[in-house]
Amino acid sequence: MKFILTVYVCSMINNICPTSSITGYQFESYNECIEAGYKVAYNKYKNLEELEELDKQYMEEKRIVVKFECKDVKVNAI
Repeated sequence: MKFILTVYVCSMINNICPTSSITGYQFESYNECIEAGYKVAYNKYKNLEELEELDKQYMEEKRIVVKFECKDVKVNAI
């Protein structure tokens, strides 16, 4: 079984996550995926500040967070 990392940008005001992205990273174990998820989520959050429409005031007002999950993917053996 393999795991893929999905990242979400969410507003905690209304608990809506309007954007999500599959990172393209694939992992052999859940723990590897989780470790990478924290790193990717942190970097994504820091990069949000660089976007003009997501300045610090907007992020504060909407209480923007970056969430992630590791989804298992069944791989068929040949």
